[in-house]
Amino acid sequence: MTVCSVEEARRHVERIARSRQEGSDELKDALAGALQRVTMMFPATGHFLMEFLQNAEDAASTAVFVGIAPNGVRIANNGTPFSPEDVESICRVGRSSKKPTDYIGYLGIGFKSVFLFSDAPRIVSGCYRFGFERDSWPNPDAVPWQITPIWLEEPPEWISSLPSYRTFFELPFRRGYELSIIERLKKEIRADILSPRVLLFLRHVEEVVLRDQINGAERVLRRKRLPSAGEATSPYELYELSEEQRDARLQRWVVFRSTVSVPEEVRADWVTREWERHEVASREIAVAFLLDGSGQLQREDKGTAHMGVFSFLPLKEVPSGLSFLVQGDFLTGPGRETIRRDALWNRWVARELFGFITRTVVPVLMAHDRWRYVITNVLYPGLGGPEIINQELILPLRRYVQEERLLVAADGSFVAPKEAIQLPVSAWDSEWFRVAGIAGVEALFPGRKVLDRHTAPHGEISRLIKEGPSVDSVRWPSAMQRLVEDRAQERDTMFFKTLYRELGRYQEGTIRRAPWSSAPIVFTEDGQLVPASRSYWSEVGPPGPLARRRVHPDIGADPECIRFLEIIGCHVMTSDEVTRAQVLEIFVQHPEKWSALSDEERLELTGHFFRAWQNGVLSTRTLEFLTVKAHDGKWYRPGEVFFSQVFAPSERLEVLLASGLLKVGPEEMRLLSDEYLGLRCGSPYEWRRFFDELGVGRRLVAERLRESFTERVAEEVLIRYEKKSGRRPVRVARSQERGYDFESNGRRIELKGRSDPRPVISLTKQQYQTLHESGSYVYVVSDALNNPELFVLRGKRLLDLVPDPSFAYQEWHGLCEDRYVALADEGEGEIRA
Repeated sequence: MTVCSVEEARRHVERIARSRQEGSDELKDALAGALQRVTMMFPATGHFLMEFLQNAEDAASTAVFVGIAPNGVRIANNGTPFSPEDVESICRVGRSSKKPTDYIGYLGIGFKSVFLFSDAPRIVSGCYRFGFERDSWPNPDAVPWQITPIWLEEPPEWISSLPSYRTFFELPFRRGYELSIIERLKKEIRADILSPRVLLFLRHVEEVVLRDQINGAERVLRRKRLPSAGEATSPYELYELSEEQRDARLQRWVVFRSTVSVPEEVRADWVTREWERHEVASREIAVAFLLDGSGQLQREDKGTAHMGVFSFLPLKEVPSGLSFLVQGDFLTGPGRETIRRDALWNRWVARELFGFITRTVVPVLMAHDRWRYVITNVLYPGLGGPEIINQELILPLRRYVQEERLLVAADGSFVAPKEAIQLPVSAWDSEWFRVAGIAGVEALFPGRKVLDRHTAPHGEISRLIKEGPSVDSVRWPSAMQRLVEDRAQERDTMFFKTLYRELGRYQEGTIRRAPWSSAPIVFTEDGQLVPASRSYWSEVGPPGPLARRRVHPDIGADPECIRFLEIIGCHVMTSDEVTRAQVLEIFVQHPEKWSALSDEERLELTGHFFRAWQNGVLSTRTLEFLTVKAHDGKWYRPGEVFFSQVFAPSERLEVLLASGLLKVGPEEMRLLSDEYLGLRCGSPYEWRRFFDELGVGRRLVAERLRESFTERVAEEVLIRYEKKSGRRPVRVARSQERGYDFESNGRRIELKGRSDPRPVISLTKQQYQTLHESGSYVYVVSDALNNPELFVLRGKRLLDLVPDPSFAYQEWHGLCEDRYVALADEGEGEIRA
């Protein structure tokens, strides 16, 4: 039917109106109820603007205008005006004049969403001007007024201000709801809801003007096709999306499209037939990637699955784990809020998108001279989104990216994550890497290749890739240690020189704190790797049997390398130290020459050996020839001598000797000479550590002298305490085994001497039985070899404890009746309550 005049259009509209009024009141009431239910199927938040954008696309419009005024919404497009079939469609319920094979919208149904907020929508298009008006009917709830058109004698005046547009919609707000509707519409046109991305998958619409006439604000969304290389045969299209707004930015997108055939089993599915897709032979799908300012692919934080009503218009964005956009003809409800889970059609669309990405899009990306480096970064999706998208697209795509060869190696080939080695950018720019080379790194990981320096894997994909060698101030990866060890086997001194120079460029404090400062990274003269604390450098060498290993001469000749190694603990020997080390070699080879030296010479050399030991250059194991001087002026093997008090030992043997608490002969107690401290090359503590390693004081343990000395001190302390208390102690013969050690004026005393300051005391069965006897005591002497104290315990009080012959310090200490500090009062001893 062709309309060529306003009069014919009027008659057409009036004929439709008469047909809607025919029939019984019961039929009209049922039809009105059905219309109300259709309207309510749309979400309360709207998306109605998308319905008009859809209509504009179907009409081949290039521009759309949306204006929000205080009393309603005005919408216009410049596409093909309404045909009689379009008018018939908009006045029907449940059927559209458009075939699913040709169009993306179904205006007859989608238009019904306007009745959520307008009771009097009006349309002017070509020869047609008509509307629907609720208030024109006495009982509108019983009349299908939403599909009963009323002819407009005059078009609205405002359309004359938009001369380039051809189809107009005027949607007055429902009275009494203006403010709430306006607020809802403002949300619908917000930048985060309606962005330039809505134009991306369209074929015709290139501009959308959104004018807020209430606040005087305006947004203009634009899409522009950009030229691409070999445009006629290019597998993709380039678009620039823009928005005329003060803080808006341009976006460039690359779009891939494909037309796919619908399988017979999908067309035969009941949901497909319900949606009238059973006659559709093919559908278009599309994938879009965001480009940065340089034209490189980048991730889109708000990747979505776009749902077209029939083909490719994004009437709703469904959040997903994607970092790019996909577009497909997913079946939804009228409000385009959700993707139907029970539709075989939707599973087919999602699978086709996966196949399109992997079979068509990925090869194009791999062939591109820049996009090839970021394939996994832009493709690898997170989890989330509708179940169908997750099962048929997200999860398969994750497995695909994890397993396939999509990463560019340094030799230009493609490798899978399990075949890759990742180096940080800093490694590529380092001198040590230039020396080691790609081959040197790949030798550490057989079957793997180093990725190109421009390859940027997704973070989760990086976890599947072997971390290559690298170094900074806070990390020392195992791969770097492996490379160092490999270069040591190859005796690659140039590698180590470049490595030390690079590490030496950090601040000294940073170097000292870095993890590699304690790692075995120092390459030595004999081809070994040792920590810096076990290395030294001297220009002549090796000068003697040192504890450290000498740095390789090629490295030692580089002042920059030696400076770095010295900071992390390598000892740079002075000429004097070299000389002394050479002297040490003489005595190691000829120990008899040591005894031929004078006392002064032996003391002086011991001081030099001590300093070398302090610097970690010398091990005391090489000083087996050494003898030490004692108080008696003679020289002995270190193990035959004990520490004198000036060395602050843990056992104060010299003090105990002087006080008479420890009574031993001179052959049993030789004390180390104080003259060593006169050399002024170390603290008493350091000298004690040095001599301790040599074996001074070792007899206490080796010959069980500690127990013997402890017992002697304990007995002397007991005797002094008893005498100071006016009693006369007598030692019981050990052969008598009476269960106690001393008798003293009626007291039977069991003595427990311990070197521990908080000892546990244990009693034999016989000693424990003795506690029941009258006059039974246990004397405990604690810390006997340092600061001996005697504690007096009455036997019967110990019996009050748990019947156990072993008593912890905390148990018996509180039962003490008397305490005697043996070294108090200038060695005379003092009884304290």
